[in-house]
Amino acid sequence: VVWVNEMGDPTPHSFESMPVVLIGDLQGHFDTGRLVQLAGAPMNDVHLSVLHAMGVPDASFGLPGHSSGPLSQLLAI
Repeated sequence: VVWVNEMGDPTPHSFESMPVVLIGDLQGHFDTGRLVQLAGAPMNDVHLSVLHAMGVPDASFGLPGHSSGPLSQLLAI
């Protein structure tokens, strides 16, 4: 399960520092029970990381240029 609040700060409608919750380990692809700080990481890369964990080998997610690849910080160590 991926839960995302679409605004990091609702007053100025900022999309920076958006909270994301990943629930479940997706068959061992993600370590559970931890907080990961991904300051500056594109949200599209979070979605791309989930796609890779689900076996979808896409190179990017969303608009071209807004995704740089899956986030190694999310992967199980």
